[in-house]
Amino acid sequence: MESPTIITVTHNTWGTFTSRLISTLYTYTNSTDYSQWFIVDNDSKDGRELVRASKVFPIPHLLKLSIIHSDKNIGDLPQYNRIIDQFVETEKIICISTDVRIFRHTIPIMTTLLDYYDMIGVPGPNLPKGAHIPEVGGNWHWVPRLLEDRYLDFDSTAHIQTHCFGIRKSAFMDVGGFWEPDDENWLDKGNLITGEIMLGVKLRKAGYRLGICALPVFHYGNTMRSLDEIDEFDRRHGWDVDFPRIL
Repeated sequence: MESPTIITVTHNTWGTFTSRLISTLYTYTNSTDYSQWFIVDNDSKDGRELVRASKVFPIPHLLKLSIIHSDKNIGDLPQYNRIIDQFVETEKIICISTDVRIFRHTIPIMTTLLDYYDMIGVPGPNLPKGAHIPEVGGNWHWVPRLLEDRYLDFDSTAHIQTHCFGIRKSAFMDVGGFWEPDDENWLDKGNLITGEIMLGVKLRKAGYRLGICALPVFHYGNTMRSLDEIDEFDRRHGWDVDFPRIL
């Protein structure tokens, strides 16, 4: 079974989510579970922390870690476009946001699922074209409106959320990756969500298979403000916090 490439994009979350994700991944994986791990710092203080902390990383994992510094914060989805195109050599790719907790079987399960599907992950809101008014789309009417306001063609908004997902490189490159705005306003929330939705739209239109599944991860959603707060949250849910802190 081919090992996947893992990609994580970070921006000023070292003291909470970024260091925590590194600790959990090193605790819950073997270095043979993945081919390479790209951590991309989007023009923040996290880059300096990553270089400093890399000196204490376990050697087998360190040999597969590549830290990439971006001189501009363009968000995570546009950054995935660039990293996948320029650096990824494997067919299987797993993208993990910093505010996600993984578990012992997360990477192996996602790797196996990519044998059967072209993209895997948790589904986002699915509404048909024309559901952009509250009377039709209800509380989620703004989702198809994002696409219609940008004059994008779609049948429905069926897609996979991007806080943690797996994808096959051949499918990703074939459909042109994530949609990006022409005006380069990458950090606009509406543009980022549009990029997330349109990848699913393009993959489905091209005949690729979306694997809708409940992945063994938890998405904190940037709601935690300290490592202690994250640890306490995990303990309340009965999850281990027995991994070392990298500070």
